[in-house]
Amino acid sequence: MRTAVLFLAGVCLLPPALAAAPATPQVPAPSASKPAAPAAGRKEIKLPEKALRVYVGDYEFQPGRILAVTLEDGSLWGQPTGQSKRQLFPESATKFFLKDLDAQITFQRDAKGTVTGLVMDQAGRPQRELKKVK
Repeated sequence: MRTAVLFLAGVCLLPPALAAAPATPQVPAPSASKPAAPAAGRKEIKLPEKALRVYVGDYEFQPGRILAVTLEDGSLWGQPTGQSKRQLFPESATKFFLKDLDAQITFQRDAKGTVTGLVMDQAGRPQRELKKVK
């Protein structure tokens, strides 16, 4: 009897929000929308090989760590030191993006039109400027 009285007293003293809570936990309904793909909203354009060739070279993150940009089968590819190669898709004459990663690259030119470096924007990381070293 004493246990029953203590139980009832405990239930009566519960905050109203807890007292009204259902006995089974509520699981939120699955969302119909999926997270946006990294390239969502970006539109790939076609650039001739001649326009892409000027971007080929090595761009330095820091001493000993580079981003090698190559041209293969009419497409530009980027490969950071120690990582796999990824295709760079043009969205303008100087701006490129990756389809499998939320990252964008903007090539920089000097007053003569020579490519001098690039700016890399990657979600979750600070913007980085890389100087063309080769």
